[in-house]
Amino acid sequence: MIGPEPRLRHWKLTLAACLAGCVLFAAAVSHSAQRLARSGKGGGNSPCADKPGSPGTSKVQPVDPTPEQSVKIAALIEQLGAPTLRERDTAMSALAEFGAAAIKQVKEAQAHDDDEIGHRCTILLEVLYSGKAELFLAARRLGMTDKELEQKLASPDPSLLLQTLEQNAGAGMAPIWARVLAALATAQSRYPAALTCRRAEGLAGYGAVLAKAARDPETRKIPQRSAGIVALVSLLPPQRAEHVVLTLASLTAAEDPLNRAVQIDDALRTARALRGIYDAASCLQSVSEEDEKLIAGLEGASPERLLLALALALTPAASEGQLGAARLPATSAMNLYELSEFAALCARSNLITRLGTLLAELRANDSDFDRRASIVAQALARCGGEAAFDSFDGLPPAAQLAMFDTWWFNPPAATKMQPFLCGKLASTTPAIRTAAAALLAGYRAPSSASALAVCALAFADTAPQVMAALAPMADLLPAAAPKALAELIRKLESADAKLRAPLIDLLSNCQSGEASAALTALWRKNLPLNELGPAMRFFSRDQGSAPGVYCAACLLWASRYAASESAYLSRNLTHSEWTLLRTLLGCDDAAGFALLEALAQDAWAEGSGESMIALALANKDAALAPELARLYGAGNDPRAGYLQQYLAISRSAAGEEFRSRARKLTMESPDLVALVVAVNYGRGGTITRESLLTALAEKPDNYDSLPPLARLMAAGELPAPFLRALGTHALLDRDTNYPLLARDEALLLQSFNLDVVSLLYGTQPQPMPRTPTQLVATAALGGSAAAEIIARAEVSKDGANFEWRECARAFVGLTPQPLAQAVLRSQTAAPFRIFTLLRSAREGQAWALRTLLDSYTPRGFWHESAGFAWIQGGSRYRGDDASHWGAAAAAASAAQPLESGALAAPLVRSLLGQEFNGEFATWWSSRRGLLELDAATGKLRLTELK
Repeated sequence: MIGPEPRLRHWKLTLAACLAGCVLFAAAVSHSAQRLARSGKGGGNSPCADKPGSPGTSKVQPVDPTPEQSVKIAALIEQLGAPTLRERDTAMSALAEFGAAAIKQVKEAQAHDDDEIGHRCTILLEVLYSGKAELFLAARRLGMTDKELEQKLASPDPSLLLQTLEQNAGAGMAPIWARVLAALATAQSRYPAALTCRRAEGLAGYGAVLAKAARDPETRKIPQRSAGIVALVSLLPPQRAEHVVLTLASLTAAEDPLNRAVQIDDALRTARALRGIYDAASCLQSVSEEDEKLIAGLEGASPERLLLALALALTPAASEGQLGAARLPATSAMNLYELSEFAALCARSNLITRLGTLLAELRANDSDFDRRASIVAQALARCGGEAAFDSFDGLPPAAQLAMFDTWWFNPPAATKMQPFLCGKLASTTPAIRTAAAALLAGYRAPSSASALAVCALAFADTAPQVMAALAPMADLLPAAAPKALAELIRKLESADAKLRAPLIDLLSNCQSGEASAALTALWRKNLPLNELGPAMRFFSRDQGSAPGVYCAACLLWASRYAASESAYLSRNLTHSEWTLLRTLLGCDDAAGFALLEALAQDAWAEGSGESMIALALANKDAALAPELARLYGAGNDPRAGYLQQYLAISRSAAGEEFRSRARKLTMESPDLVALVVAVNYGRGGTITRESLLTALAEKPDNYDSLPPLARLMAAGELPAPFLRALGTHALLDRDTNYPLLARDEALLLQSFNLDVVSLLYGTQPQPMPRTPTQLVATAALGGSAAAEIIARAEVSKDGANFEWRECARAFVGLTPQPLAQAVLRSQTAAPFRIFTLLRSAREGQAWALRTLLDSYTPRGFWHESAGFAWIQGGSRYRGDDASHWGAAAAAASAAQPLESGALAAPLVRSLLGQEFNGEFATWWSSRRGLLELDAATGKLRLTELK
């Protein structure tokens, strides 16, 4: 029991607390009244002062809402009496955004049976009549006048307003949050602000904020702001699909049609990246007529309808029933974006019958049948299976070529695709033959080579393109099609300019004595300047002849500059090389070597440098070596670079001495570069690859200054000291604020299992990632310890590490699916792309390894996403001339390599267990279609065809 004195003391304290509360309440009321008076919203200045809810002198007059708006307003009025404060405040803010359209219903609801609803409606009328609905409620919630709030919103630095919002976090201020996020869209602090907004407004309210921020005029005009809002959608997606669609559609506002098409493509790509987060029903029902009117009414709005296309792109898969219940227009009324995404949705839902029906509807009702049928045909090709093959012949040529383009990216099983392509080489349509040949080039097999040779001989109009496709597998011809090869050799002498170049490439690759004799005779008789490159490559294979070693000496420089032979020859050959090779071809080997020796001794002669290197390759420089070494040591010979390379590959005593000295030099030394080239070429003498790499590990780590090092690294295992030195260079000695690791270095570090954790954190007992590079490298290369370390990383106050932290968490499995997958598919996750592809390839996904290996080759095509050029023209690769259809595969097969693919070797070695000789681009282009998953082993392999 409580005694009398304690009880008395208890009542005194209670009374004091009550009195204090009354005083504080009175002060607050007084303060609020003064603010309202100053702002002109209280007393006699208020438009509602005489009679609450009356328009008074307000310029805002009620307007009739649409039926759809009326339903939403009625629902929000009822939400004013919801059990939680957040729901009530959110409804109040949403009603304020309806403006004059809500006045009538809100006025009627003043007499509502629920006193809370009636009271809030009375306040809302004042807001609606004020004409400043967006600011009025928020100003009251934040204890400001609307003018003070306007000033803070107009400030170039929104940090003070953000602090106020964080301190007074609560629902119902979506318009203000939208202005703040729009202003912060280019700053990393947008992420902490968005997180606070989500807590204050709830997930649904946050989505409305994003959509409103995207409609801000400044956001839509400034590309950097648009990109910032897209990043928020990608990493912190809203709860409802409708808000994703509205946000992305609002950001396509460029006046220039080309830029607008790029924006549309970006919006669709972002929607596809988020696919899987929202269920099909919510995606398909996310577009309303009101939304369409809202987007159409934006200044500079895109004339294309995008809401439905975005909703379809966002949909993971759908059943026939779900598609039937959706509000979809007739297929003939769909624009190209809508039709493309609808067809793609049917494809990933495996609704093959629906696609067939769609083609029939288009054939019957559509004047633009060729282009629109191409879109549907492409989707049908994605499904694989027999349906695509069965429907092929019934399609117009444009649609058939669109299917070929799709099969370039997603080839069906090789055992089905290769015979199909061989059959299409007999098509009466030249464009079909060209596209089929370009695709068949990726199916290296005797039957492929034979079919291509027969096609090249049978159809003169497409012979050059077919020969270009045949060239990488021409070495199969002597056994597979000897009669066809003999006929091709006979055509060489009389070939016209259009046919001669691809025929020369084909014959130079077929490793036939008859073909080699024919080419040698042809070029000894006449070597045109435009055929110097192919001739150099052809003759360099025979290093026992004077022309052969001279050509090999010229090609040696491609290794020095880390370029492919084709790229080097196309950029660096001059009239002097042409003249000297023609001279060497016109004399016997004895006279040829004598000429090379004479040139090597003349420092000012054209071809002097290549001549002395050629003599070294032929081991005919013993008499010259001492004098050439002396000239190099004197330092006044104009051939300094050639002398370095000559001494590096010479097997003379002078060469061995040069290599021993060069090994001790720094990375910046040209002598060391020459030594690396020599070791790559197998001319390092006593210096092996392993010993050289070990020595390089002790030098300054400026590996970027040593281009030929790439081939040296790719040739096999890396010594531990060099691997650690390479890791230090890649992870610690570069800008730590730029986490995009060099692709090749990152793949090498992972392939050879460098202990990245000890490299980054030393002996720290509780490693904590503090830089973007640490976050990316730890997640991608940290192995089993990565998840524990990444879990410790916290979002910095300024949000600078948020993007990389979210991507790292998604990569190591700390983010639940499907959000993790969406984050890793976003543009922000670019540093993780190669690691995601590599992980998928190791899991047996052929498309991932194909994408990785494609990146080491020149590609004349775009990414698989539905690019705007394809939408506008029917195919991403089509010009106005229909013969250009299907050029995706043709461009890729005919393109010359732009860079060395040597660093693809570790991938090919580890994932396919194979090695390649020569240029990687040529090796891979003839095997691309053969890559498949071996069901028995669960690993990828190259299928063998007969």
